[in-house]
Parts: sequence; C-alpha cells; structure tokens
Amino acid sequence: MRIRSNMNISRNRCFLRQTRLVVTSFAFFAVISAAGSAQNQAPQPAGPNTLVGIVTDTAGIPLQDVDVLIVVLQRSTRTRADGSFRFDSIPVGSYDVRPRRIGFIGATPTVKVASNGGTVLIKLIRFGQALPSVVTVAALGGLSGVIGDTVFRALPNVLVTAIGAAQTTKSDSAGAFFMPLKPGRYLIRLDLNGYERQTVGVTLPDSAGRRIAAWLAPRKGPANHLEANLLFELGQRVVRVSPASSKFLTREDLEQQGVVDLQALALRWGNGRLTGECTVALGGTTVSVPISQLTTPDIEFVELYLPSKIGSVRGGTSINGQETKFITSTTMQPAAKAACANLALIVWLRK
Repeated sequence: MRIRSNMNISRNRCFLRQTRLVVTSFAFFAVISAAGSAQNQAPQPAGPNTLVGIVTDTAGIPLQDVDVLIVVLQRSTRTRADGSFRFDSIPVGSYDVRPRRIGFIGATPTVKVASNGGTVLIKLIRFGQALPSVVTVAALGGLSGVIGDTVFRALPNVLVTAIGAAQTTKSDSAGAFFMPLKPGRYLIRLDLNGYERQTVGVTLPDSAGRRIAAWLAPRKGPANHLEANLLFELGQRVVRVSPASSKFLTREDLEQQGVVDLQALALRWGNGRLTGECTVALGGTTVSVPISQLTTPDIEFVELYLPSKIGSVRGGTSINGQETKFITSTTMQPAAKAACANLALIVWLRK
C-alpha cells in the first residue's frame, strides 16, 4: 500500500509540474499576443507639446532606425528598437510626419498635436531589395563590371541592357562584362532566369568610364512582367522624348548637385509651386507616393518631364520614321496641375 501511495504521489507531482508548465506557456503566449496587438495601436499621448509614435511594417513588426521628419519644422529623430519615437517642444497644430528607411515605402500622415500632445501609428510597406549595387570609376571608357549572387558567387550569362541605348551584352564565366557606351546617363538592366531583376543608374562622364558591382537575389515567385513592360516603356521614352521637355538623372548626379530629396530637385528644375499634394510615380510599379517620402539615398534614376510638353518627340524616331507621340501607362501629373512645380516625375528606386 505504501508503494502504491508513493507512486500516486509521484504521479500527482508530475501532473502538477505539467500543469504549471502549460499555464506558464499560456501566460507567455498571452504576453506575446498582447505585445503584438499593442504594435497595431498608437501610443498614449505623452503630455503637452509632445508628439510620439510607432513605426511598423504592414505585419505590425516594429521597425528600428527609421528616420522620422516633421517636414515644416525640419526636425528629425530615429525610431528605437520597439519602433517608437518622440518629439518634444512641438507647438499645438497639424504636421506632416515623414518616415524614411531604405527598403520601405509609405505615406506621409498629417498628425494633430493637441493640448495634451499628439500620437501616430505609421505602417510602411516593404519592397524587394537585394544588396545595393556599387558604382566606381574605371580607367577605360564605357561601362564594365562584375555580377554575383547574394553569397558573392560569380553569375555568368546575366543579360546586361543599357535601356534606351540599344546595347546588350552578357556576363562571362567570372561574372564580368564590358559595354562600349558613350558618355551619358543610363539605367542598366540586369536579367537572369531564377533571379530578381536588378536596375542600376550610371552616369558616364567624358573623362572616364564606370565600373559596377551588382548582386542578384534568388527570385521568389513568378517573374515580374509588369516591371519588364514598364522598363520597355522607359526605353521608348528615352529614345523618343524631346530633350527640351525632359531630363534624366542618376543618384550620382543628385549627390554631386547636393540634392537631398525630390522636393529640392523639383524646386530646382521646375517652374511653379510645390505642395504636399504632389505625388511621384514609382518606376516599375503602378504605385504613386508623396514627393516628401523620397530622398536621394532611395533613388537609382529619375525621369523629369514638363507635363505641358509630354508627347513631343525627336523627328524620325518612330519605327516607320514618322514623328509619333509616345504612349505610356505610367501615371503622370496633368499639365494644368502646378502643385508639383509643373513637373511630372517618375522615380526608379534603389533595390
């Protein structure tokens, strides 16, 4: 009887341990769930003259090191590990709050700071991004480079296309290539079956060539045919549009000119007022974002057009030799709208 009793006691103790483990695990899960749901809500006001917020992706995961700018006050801060940020000494009023981090896009919300402060929850959309390409100076003219995958293995047979220049080549067994391009500004397209397409903006000066290093990420899912079609349309615009009504710029151009964001670029090249209503078309997509959302580090290539002159072309550039207006499915600002400094902008993002 004593043996059975001891066995029963041991079983009961084991059952209690298991029960405690289950309860503890459930409590731990509840804490995680509560934390996760908290990321889908704006924080409580922190007091007068403060603006606090949280930045997450669309899945509710907090984003660290996002630059957050109050546009009109020209004040900025960065998010912490939990995605939170805080501004102090903010007067009562409404403010456009611009978040920025490479690899993400999103809106610029208008936030009201009341007598007890203001709060905001900002959600950013991830877009595909591999290792960013590197552009350096080469002693010889033209464009040369090397292409690998994301673990730095050389990739042969990558199709390299200079959009609008009617030149293509392929990388060799060491991932290297050379293209005898003339001085100018190009968006270089890199294609290989099974890998995400890459685009690189390159400025070729008169005095030297350029060399690029690029890495392609393995593709997940089907090929992006929409982007391929829009890249083809870009090539048509480059060939057919009049230089008097258009301009093409690479990130290198923007950096050399000291342009920090697209707002500064529009004011430099446009001829009209600029407001928060201005939107920019993202090349390769059907998405448009506020002009305040994009800064120079995000950009590979920019197309600028005077909307009132879109459709003018160089003579004899169409297939049949006749002057023909180009047609594009990319959304542009109407000519009558002056809120974008009388410019239409298409931006190809760095990825």
